[in-house]
Amino acid sequence: MRRAAVRRPLVTCLRSACAALVSMAAIPAAMAQDSPWESQTEAGTGVIVNDNALLGRRGQFVGQKVTDYANVLRLRNESGYRLGRNTRLVGIGEATILGFRSREELRSADFLLDVSLERGIGDTARVIPELAAVYHPEASSDWSFWLVRPALRVELPPLAGLLTDIRYEFSWQDFSGDAPRLTFGNLDNRGHRGEVRLRYWLRNDWRLALTYRIDVFTFSSNLLWSDPPLAAFVGLPEGTERRDITNMAQPEVSYVAGDSLVLTLGYRFEDSRSNSAAFTYRAHRVVGAGYWEITDRHIVFAEVRYGRYDFHSFQFDSRYRNTRSDLRLDVAANYRFVLNDHFYLQARYGLLSNDSNDSSDFNPGTSLSFSTFSQNRFEFLGVATF
Repeated sequence: MRRAAVRRPLVTCLRSACAALVSMAAIPAAMAQDSPWESQTEAGTGVIVNDNALLGRRGQFVGQKVTDYANVLRLRNESGYRLGRNTRLVGIGEATILGFRSREELRSADFLLDVSLERGIGDTARVIPELAAVYHPEASSDWSFWLVRPALRVELPPLAGLLTDIRYEFSWQDFSGDAPRLTFGNLDNRGHRGEVRLRYWLRNDWRLALTYRIDVFTFSSNLLWSDPPLAAFVGLPEGTERRDITNMAQPEVSYVAGDSLVLTLGYRFEDSRSNSAAFTYRAHRVVGAGYWEITDRHIVFAEVRYGRYDFHSFQFDSRYRNTRSDLRLDVAANYRFVLNDHFYLQARYGLLSNDSNDSSDFNPGTSLSFSTFSQNRFEFLGVATF
């Protein structure tokens, strides 16, 4: 396997989505051509540090930040089998185990199985049905779940230089037990997602892209309705399911300099309509991302999202006359140091920060309202590929 195969997933991720950190692995481009099988395995271990590990797990009201340290073990295999000239079966299996944790109740694991069938139509179109399943066991059983996502992706033939991808996905998430919950974070949910992505190359080094997505999701009604603050926040009759419809559009422009530098700038608009005012909002955000292959051994990827969320129908804290408005910052950064063809070191950093006017008089570290919060997450891994 060439060293280029180790770093190629970084370029692919940025060009296709510009919305997530670099994936752990991809099937190498250079494999033996006389075999229908292609396969790559990665095994890694390291440490994760999170300075607000209980964010989202305490309902709408929180106390002091809780720092958690965890040892992570990760094993991933991606294999492909050519069934013919235009057909390929791809399977991905991944296990991530957070064994030792300073917060024992957060001890958990994730097991992923993803199978897809890539079917070429002509020379430029593809149809890709896919089925993914995730099992997440956790020491706190109320947070253990199954997640199943069947999907269908269609890549249309280029039309006057315009590339079009269409994707539909159904999602079903089922948590252990049906006991009343203190937060929407671990409620059973089901939903549909449709996405259309358009890409157009102006020249060899400039590309325009437009992504539109619609999500329609329903959340189960087993909230802890006897908890007055939570019931007041949700604002729904007891036993009522929450239903959200969210539309998102993101135009972006990218500058591409070969395989060594990609810079992207975009604007993201979200409109969420829900039967709960607490989840009805409009958001305007600026998105910037960059991939830089400094040398064959040093690779950097970073993404920043910043913008405003307006909850025009929601006034949670009665001390304020105005409705809720949040300023949110998301930062993701990834650095990879390639030691040789079979081993690399990886460092990741994530920041989530949300400042809201409905808790402006509170100390963000001990805010009574969940609308003002921050979280820093660090991950350090050593990974072997074979």
